[in-house]
Amino acid sequence: MTTKTVTFRPVIDTQALRKIAKETHYDDLTEFINDAIKEKVEKEAIDPKVRKFISKVSAAAFEYMGWKFSKPSTKEAAEIRRGVAEMKSGKVKTISSQDLIKHLKKL
Repeated sequence: MTTKTVTFRPVIDTQALRKIAKETHYDDLTEFINDAIKEKVEKEAIDPKVRKFISKVSAAAFEYMGWKFSKPSTKEAAEIRRGVAEMKSGKVKTISSQDLIKHLKKL
């Protein structure tokens, strides 16, 4: 397999990309960009009929479960932001997704 170099010039500031990659625990910026491209390609490759079917199944599941998603009120949004800030600062104990998965597997 022949590998070709692709020149990539992001429209987003590279320092901002590096910060996002670091915050999302990627080892380096290349890994972050490759993952983002792979995710986009996989999403775009879905057959429109399949995408429509997934949408209908999701809507039926939401209706069956009684779920309704809406934009939070100003008060709710402030409360959410405050909770996130507390988690990031370490004031509130959090559980990593890996620990949660391990715990659920034990059940």
